Amino acid sequence: MIQPNSALLLIMSLSSAVQLVSAVMAIRLIRPSGVFTAWLLLACGFIIQGVRRIFSLFEVLSGHLHGDMIVEILGLAISLLMLCGILKFRPLFDEISRSHQALMEKQTKLTNANRELEEAQRCLRKANLNLSKLARIDALTGVGNRRDFDQILTNLWKGACRNKKSLAILMIDIDHFKSYNDTYGHPRGDDCLRKVAHTIQQSCLRPEDFVFRYGGEEFVGLLPETTLSDAHHVAERIRVSLQQQKIPHAGSPSGKMVTLSIGVCSMQPVSLTNEQILIDCADRRMYHAKHCGRNQVCSYDPDE
Repeated sequence: MIQPNSALLLIMSLSSAVQLVSAVMAIRLIRPSGVFTAWLLLACGFIIQGVRRIFSLFEVLSGHLHGDMIVEILGLAISLLMLCGILKFRPLFDEISRSHQALMEKQTKLTNANRELEEAQRCLRKANLNLSKLARIDALTGVGNRRDFDQILTNLWKGACRNKKSLAILMIDIDHFKSYNDTYGHPRGDDCLRKVAHTIQQSCLRPEDFVFRYGGEEFVGLLPETTLSDAHHVAERIRVSLQQQKIPHAGSPSGKMVTLSIGVCSMQPVSLTNEQILIDCADRRMYHAKHCGRNQVCSYDPDE
């Protein structure tokens, strides 16, 4: 049996210890920042070498293996160099780790800031949409205002022209409304306007019908794909519905309740840009209804 050399045993023991320590250091340097695989392989290599050294040490102790002093010293030197290299680079990797952590925190903050920005933009778009809607609604009556009327009339007129369909309009005026304000005051006058707007809305039964406050005590109804006869029936329904409410109007020369005069016109557009003729037609007939005694619907021109 070969007697082991004490120096050789010491060198092999130190080599095993250094390699195992190097493996532990390499494992501690493993980070999820891009070099995970490299350090893991290095740690595995040190572990394998350390375990192999331990087995070799036991074989030397048992006399089954004769170690080479020069080779073992060289192996110990290489292991020490590797350990020194790991220790030297550890601060660098710690700094990289801290930088990576700081970068991740900044990225998280940036993500949160972007999310907050998107939410703010969404709220802004919603507010702008609500503002746009409010800009098209008459604040007193809740129906569309003159601006809304102008745009929708243009759109409906062009659509009717393209599709060769008729478009009807109702021009509605409250009879003797100035006298109503003089008699009951403006707050009651505002109440009257709201009731009239509500009555018109309730009498235009289709979802595609539109109601607007044209100005003062005048209202307008737009009825797509509606003939003159059908539009006349809608206007008459509005007039009768308001009359049945019997809203008092002591200052009216033609009766003791609030009434309406309505001009009706329907036509199939032949040009995309002459929708004003529809308004003028309904306006003429509305004034003719007033001239003929008010509280009535007129769907023909005075000279017909």
